[in-house]
Amino acid sequence: MNKYLDLIPTPKTCDYTEGGTINIKKVYCDGEKLPRLQYALDALNEKFPFSLSDEVNSDLIITHDEKYLNIEELSVFNEKYADEQGYVLKKEDGKPVIICAKTDIGCLYAVMTLLQLADKDVKSFVITDYPDFKLRGNKWTIWAESGAWSFDFGDGAEAIKKRVQRLLDMNARYKINAIYMDAFGLSTERFPEYSDIMRFANDEGRKRGIKVYTGAYLMGYGQQGTGTFQGKTYLNRKSYPDGEVYECLGSYMAYNVKDWVKKIADYSTRRTTVEAREHGTCLSNDALLDLKVEEMKEYLVKTHASGLYLHEMDAYEIHPELWMARCENCRKKWPNDSLFAEDGAAGAFAEYFNKLGEKLATVKDGDYDASRDLSVMVISPGYAYAELTNDEDFDTCMKFWGAVSKLIKNDIITIGFREQFFYHDKNVRRAESISENGFEQDTTVINFSGGDGFYDDHILAITAVFNYMLKGYDGVLFAGGNALQEPMQVFDAEYLWASDNSGFYNIPRPENQKDFVKLYHDTMDGKFRPEEIFGDGGLLDIICESIYGKESGKQMSEVYKMYTPDGAHPILSACCRTIYTHSNSWTLNMVWDYEDLTEDKILAYKKRFGECAALSKEAVTLMEDAIERFQGKENHKKDMAFIKECFNMGTMLCTHLEEYMGYYHIIDKCFRENTSFSENMIETLNEFRAKAADFRKYLEENKGQPLDFFGGAMIRRDELGEFLDYQPSLMIKSIETNKRVPDDRRPWRKTAWW
Repeated sequence: MNKYLDLIPTPKTCDYTEGGTINIKKVYCDGEKLPRLQYALDALNEKFPFSLSDEVNSDLIITHDEKYLNIEELSVFNEKYADEQGYVLKKEDGKPVIICAKTDIGCLYAVMTLLQLADKDVKSFVITDYPDFKLRGNKWTIWAESGAWSFDFGDGAEAIKKRVQRLLDMNARYKINAIYMDAFGLSTERFPEYSDIMRFANDEGRKRGIKVYTGAYLMGYGQQGTGTFQGKTYLNRKSYPDGEVYECLGSYMAYNVKDWVKKIADYSTRRTTVEAREHGTCLSNDALLDLKVEEMKEYLVKTHASGLYLHEMDAYEIHPELWMARCENCRKKWPNDSLFAEDGAAGAFAEYFNKLGEKLATVKDGDYDASRDLSVMVISPGYAYAELTNDEDFDTCMKFWGAVSKLIKNDIITIGFREQFFYHDKNVRRAESISENGFEQDTTVINFSGGDGFYDDHILAITAVFNYMLKGYDGVLFAGGNALQEPMQVFDAEYLWASDNSGFYNIPRPENQKDFVKLYHDTMDGKFRPEEIFGDGGLLDIICESIYGKESGKQMSEVYKMYTPDGAHPILSACCRTIYTHSNSWTLNMVWDYEDLTEDKILAYKKRFGECAALSKEAVTLMEDAIERFQGKENHKKDMAFIKECFNMGTMLCTHLEEYMGYYHIIDKCFRENTSFSENMIETLNEFRAKAADFRKYLEENKGQPLDFFGGAMIRRDELGEFLDYQPSLMIKSIETNKRVPDDRRPWRKTAWW
């Protein structure tokens, strides 16, 4: 046990003496029983059935009164974010437990710590605590931030709501206060139960002090599709609905990106074109903004949304070229060509955000009041990538947003960026630019760092250990893992609260960009696996015991420790970049008519699929044991059973893919070397197709009825089941016609990277 009693997340200070237990039968509260405090009391009552008392002489006193604290304890509230979220939790020998906080959310966090203390051998203690970041978020979507509900297991709306409630409870216990739940679009017409589920999640989230975010495009619609998912596609028109379309701002990337995954750009040539200039990006078009706001208001009323993540424009940098592309109306209203001037780009965007915030703040529905309950995080132009954006462009971006921030009048609006670490050419954290540019709005980093569905799909990525680099931003939405990966959610919670003082493990701190990037990528790739996290009794063991209990925690921890140096891991989802061979291309790299695979690549894929199959099979065995031993709530046990089925699907899928790549290697080699095929190869391929048919039957029997039209947690299973039939059929045609690529192949099914 560490010096912080293995509490998750690690508190700022923890002094204690051993030799006792906590027993609470009477509780005194001197404040109003606001919803978040009531939620805390209800959670406490499950552990300690108690009665509320009007007498101060109780076992637990929950108070805002500073008289219970000494000067040193009271000083904790001078720290950043402590006024709102900090607390003191103490018990002197022979005296009641004291919780002192300035807000009900501070009291809630103190109760969450007290619930963990209930199982410790403590006689007296003093804990002072506050977070490193005001907003601390996990995500529940499968494709990075772009969509697919990982919490939709195909078992209907009521089961989803129970699951959402349980997952919110888990995140509240570890002091997470934001969940990225849905994206990309604000249409409530996707399926009949959508509004009910989202309203339930938002209302339940508010009880726990958790904002539930939905992502959408606002200024520029279109990239993620239209219709029932994205919403309406509005164009810049001089009048609606059929006026003349005109061009204004658009999407702009200054440099050609050579490799999105490795974040390599060609800085030698600057692009001059601004694209998609007609797609709803005109800042002076008030009628257009009103159309979009009305759609957003409808979404707020139906869902009681507490968080909107608005990807304003698909521009990761802000450059003069983008602003110079504005229309004549915008030029008349904001004549200055400067990005930073009040009568230039900064003033134009600030006015746009002010109007947006003012209009959305008027929404009220029952107990829901958007002026109090809603936060709108605006992303871009200029959300910046840590590795892709050079220092000069990054400084331009931050100077622009600093200027915008000073002109925004509405607290609903917050500003979002992508992950940022060191400057490339000086040993200074980029987060320091926040104070240098005088931001007056809250700022949040959306951190994609492994296990996120974009870079990779490791079932446990530990890159949250680098969150200390982000201190200076007000929040971190850690977009790694999803609702299926409960241990990762808790792991991230540790380093979202205690980014640089974890009681479990603090990563070595490189002092320059080069050394940092090496350690960062080694960690993201799973090559750096500290014993303090992955060893016996390490943080992962402690997390899994806290989630699943002593009887099941060890087996679950072993599942999340499985990994091979070349990137194999147990497979939870068919929508997985490990299966998709880490490809950002428009199709699977191992399709038979791709032609560009070297023999080394073919064999590497075969090896990885075999390793993933073996690890997934082992995960199934471990989970069977864990489920049998599990002593928690029945709905949690059912969720574990579904996750076991996911690993079982991964076992079968990867087993078939390994066999497929074996045939791929044999037949491809015959074509390369112009040698004969074995006499029974077509028969062998047809036998394989028969096994693929059995796999597809299994998928059909286990797909449930997902409400999420993408397929929920079962996404892409059908697609890959069909792949295992069609690709061998192409091989058969190649053998029959002696053509490496058959003439009658169908066109590739082009999809986005997710």
